[in-house]
Amino acid sequence: MNAVTTRRFSFALAVAVITATVWLRAASTIDAVGATPNRATVGISTAVTITANINDANVIATGVNLLLTDAAGRTLSVAGTMKDDGTSGDQVRGDKVFTRVVTVNEAAAGTVYFRVSAPFKGVILRTLSPVIPVVIESVVEPPTNQAPQVTSTTSTPSVTLPNAVASISGTVTDDGLPSNTLTRTWSKVSGPGGVVFGDASALATTATFDTAGAYV
Repeated sequence: MNAVTTRRFSFALAVAVITATVWLRAASTIDAVGATPNRATVGISTAVTITANINDANVIATGVNLLLTDAAGRTLSVAGTMKDDGTSGDQVRGDKVFTRVVTVNEAAAGTVYFRVSAPFKGVILRTLSPVIPVVIESVVEPPTNQAPQVTSTTSTPSVTLPNAVASISGTVTDDGLPSNTLTRTWSKVSGPGGVVFGDASALATTATFDTAGAYV
């Protein structure tokens, strides 16, 4: 009869505890944005300077982009990279003001929208600025200068020499264009003799005649 040998195996179970440290930091922000000018005219090519002030030292400066968006801020395209190196329209290198100059030339009135997108160290998602509107205005045609409207009357349509003095008066209305300056004066258009006006610039004055006849 064969002997049966029994062996006992023992196992050591090692449990490793893994710990992780999570560093929390304040949310990254784009401090201020703006457009200069923030208005343009239909059909006129206009250089618009978009700026973004980013004071967070964790910004990845080479990755700050300007986006063309719709009114809700949804990206339509990337307009280009914004600079803080004193080039491409940026005024001062390293002043934390990122700049991009874009040309706006729209065929119709409305609004063009931009947005700044910036990456930060330790942050997975890019930070977006509020929408930056640039208003496109229709061409405003200047009003057309109209000639003044003049009327004249006399209370003495007939006078007798030698003291031939007639009282005359007039009215003048004008649209004020182009400089809101109106000069008025009485003058003889036709007639056989001379005429002397009491005050040639007054609306109501006198006219003295030296020769008989019909005068205008």
